[in-house]
Amino acid sequence: MRIATLLLLLALSAVEGLAGCAPAAPAPDASPLRTAAERRAGVAVLLHRGCADLAPENTLDACELAFALGADGVEIDLRRTRDGTIVLLHDDWIDRVLDGWGRVADLSYEELLVYAPPVPNRRVATLREVLELCRRYHGLLHLDVKVPGIDADILRQIDEAGLLEHVVTVNAANAAALRADARVKVLPSHGSLIHGNDDYDMAAIRKKLAGAKAGTFLVDDPRAAIAALRRPAPDADAVVHRIPFSPAAPSWEDATEDLLEAALAPKPELPRRQALARLILRGAPVPAPAFEDLPEAVAADWLWAYARMAARGRRVPSGVGAAALATLLAADEEETLEAAAELAGETSEVEAVPILLKLLAEHAPIRALAADAPVSRIRMRAAAAKALGRIGSAGPEVLEGLRAAARDRSLHPDGAWQGLDGAMAVRALARLDPAGSASFFKRLALRVDPRLSELKQGAGWDFRIKSEAIRGLGTSGSPEAKAALGALLELSKEEADESWRELHADAARALCSGAWTLRPDELRGLLQHPVPSARRAAAAYLLDRYVPAYKALRDDLLPWAR
Repeated sequence: MRIATLLLLLALSAVEGLAGCAPAAPAPDASPLRTAAERRAGVAVLLHRGCADLAPENTLDACELAFALGADGVEIDLRRTRDGTIVLLHDDWIDRVLDGWGRVADLSYEELLVYAPPVPNRRVATLREVLELCRRYHGLLHLDVKVPGIDADILRQIDEAGLLEHVVTVNAANAAALRADARVKVLPSHGSLIHGNDDYDMAAIRKKLAGAKAGTFLVDDPRAAIAALRRPAPDADAVVHRIPFSPAAPSWEDATEDLLEAALAPKPELPRRQALARLILRGAPVPAPAFEDLPEAVAADWLWAYARMAARGRRVPSGVGAAALATLLAADEEETLEAAAELAGETSEVEAVPILLKLLAEHAPIRALAADAPVSRIRMRAAAAKALGRIGSAGPEVLEGLRAAARDRSLHPDGAWQGLDGAMAVRALARLDPAGSASFFKRLALRVDPRLSELKQGAGWDFRIKSEAIRGLGTSGSPEAKAALGALLELSKEEADESWRELHADAARALCSGAWTLRPDELRGLLQHPVPSARRAAAAYLLDRYVPAYKALRDDLLPWAR
């Protein structure tokens, strides 16, 4: 109940920020929070990617909620976009957390923003925004620099913000500039309980922290650690101590007319999609060009822009849907077909369904062995599958076409593209026919494809499809899906690892959050599961909602959370 109240108040503050009426923040010296020096002097509880259990990872929402729950700091993952912006994203590719695909380094900051929700605290966060948040909360920083060549820029930004004292941990790789600076004083580590190592296990926490002095302790959820350290338990009153923070929307100096001009004849310093993304983010009208007069590459970028507008809830000009259909019928380039397919899906063009099915059937999945193999075919097939799910036509031919795309997905040695088309097909099936696809999803979750050996990979290289299939079981609501998840959880850790090392964790999360209510005895079984990641998923579910029927379970198995 307390956490639900926290989440509601956090959401309300985000809406206030959208309306431009966020309350003024008190001066730092008026804050009741401990200072950075005080946080450094004891055990500093740091949250992995912010509070990723309760908000999208690495977002300002996740970081702010971490502090509201009593954490001393946050661990954040840092990368640089094509145009040089330092952003918080863990993966090299974006499809796990955003509504698109591609590499972070190949996309501009504006393109990342139009793939994210149009909510200030849940969009892709920049390092500068997180530094301001940490200033207001006196929060500490664990920096995970994910790629080489950006450490000097990160150091410069933190120095300019005057927050070098807040840095307490820096990863060994990719961060030479930070580690060499004498002003960055790294604290010793008391270990971590992340990656499903059960940071709700009070005995494990006390063992880690026995006799601990100043140092860091990394967890996914701080509540058990806060209880072990005998600090005040966070509750709804923590919002009183929260310093509301809603970042200003990004702005650019370009005139709208100049952006429209760049979208048709791009300048070297402002590529076409970046200009179009700025127009979308500005909320400016984007009039439809004469598509028939545009080269395919230019048309593809404009179709992409209208797809992003529609995905963000904005109306697109009349006739744009028809342009998508015409392009699907006439285009030759797979990049253009990808953009047209995505737009057809976002505008729910039912007439596009047979064309999209034909694309999937006639453009066979690729079997790439070289990391630099072209990926346009995978992207186009992924867009077609995604569009079929968005349009919502669930006829037998659509379902079979999607199942075929999921079964026979593309293979690629680059994780950014491996199985992307199949994963989008599974996601579409979960929207269109979750109950009827339960047994199919279970088979995908357990599949060990010998062809992966060609890529020198095991069954876990199908991580996208397996994760989507297990999530699809959770959305089904059918007894068959619930039984399938139960069967996955009955596998031994060794059996599960042969298929997918996250299988138990994903299955437990899907079972807990599925379209059914677990009986207390079912939840107790999960809380006592032999695999820590499954136990942790059940504990998070139990802590983050108040269900009277579960009170005895909570008091029995998580007594510190009373």
